[in-house]
Amino acid sequence: MDKLEHIAFIMDGNRRWEAENNLKKYDGYKKGTTVITKILEKALELEIKHISVYAFSSENWQRPLKDIAALMKIGINWLDDNLDFMMEKGIKCTIIGNRALLPFGFLSKAEYIEELTKDNKNLSFHIAISYGSRDEVIRALNRLKDKFMKNASFELNEENFSQFLDTNSIPDPDLLIRTGGQKRLSNYMLWQMAYTEFMFIDKLWPDFSACDFQKCIDDFYEVDRRFGIL
Repeated sequence: MDKLEHIAFIMDGNRRWEAENNLKKYDGYKKGTTVITKILEKALELEIKHISVYAFSSENWQRPLKDIAALMKIGINWLDDNLDFMMEKGIKCTIIGNRALLPFGFLSKAEYIEELTKDNKNLSFHIAISYGSRDEVIRALNRLKDKFMKNASFELNEENFSQFLDTNSIPDPDLLIRTGGQKRLSNYMLWQMAYTEFMFIDKLWPDFSACDFQKCIDDFYEVDRRFGIL
C-alpha cells in the first residue's frame, strides 16, 4: 500500500468533554488545541506530509457572537503559542476556507503565520476555518465562470476543477479521523474525499491521544484500497 500522505480530522466532542468533566465553557476547546500539537508531533515522527483539521465550519457562523469571538481568540492563542514550534519543526501552516468572512484580527494573524512558515518543508498543516465544502464548490464555480468568460476554449475536467478549490495545492486525504462518535462528514471536503478511508472514533477530541492516532494509522494499513479497480 502507498504511504499515508494526508490525514484529515474532524475534532468533535469538545463541549461534551467540558460537560463530562464539569469544566467551564470553552475549556474543552482549549484542551483540544493541545491535542493538535501532539498530533503534529506524531505526524512528524511518522513522516506524514499533510494534516488537516476542521476547526470552524461555515455553519458555525450561526452561533452566538460571544461564542464565535471566544473560538477565534482560542485560535489566535494557539497560533501565537505554537509559532516557534512550527518554525523549529519545519511545519508550514495554511488556512483553507472563506477568508472574506473571517474577523480581521484572526485573518491578519493567520496570514502572518502563513507568510512566516511558507518555506517550511517537513509537514503542511491545514486549518479549515470558515470552511464548508458546498460553499467551497460555489466559490470555485464563480472563479470558473470568470475563467470561461476570458477563455471560451477552456474545457472543464476533474483535474482542472480541483485547481479552483481551496485545497488546490493539497493532495486528497487518504484518511479521515472523526472523534466524538458521530458518523457524518458535516460538509467537510466532500469533493476531496471520494476515495478517503473513514474512521469514526467514540473518544472525545480532548481525550484523543498520540496512541489513538497510531492505532488509526495501523488500522488504515490493514485496508485493501482498490479505488474502484479489481
